Amino acid sequence: MADLPEEPPTTDEDLKKRVLNNLDALDRRGKLRVLDFASELARREPSKVGPKGGALLAFAGSIPKEDLDEMEKVIEEEFGRVDPDEW
Repeated sequence: MADLPEEPPTTDEDLKKRVLNNLDALDRRGKLRVLDFASELARREPSKVGPKGGALLAFAGSIPKEDLDEMEKVIEEEFGRVDPDEW
């Protein structure tokens, strides 16, 4: 009799349990490969909420107002006007 495919987990908790059960079956080398793979996935597919966005808050207020005013002026001069012949 052929093995039936496992049903996909329905909750994150079920998913974690299944990953951990499979992880427990691996030797150290296999576990390290899983860790490398999971780390690579995390780098490629960052979550929508995470430390990367929050890390930008450290820079809040660090640009002098005069520099911000100059940046705003240049942006308005360069991009705030429409050139009908541009397209």
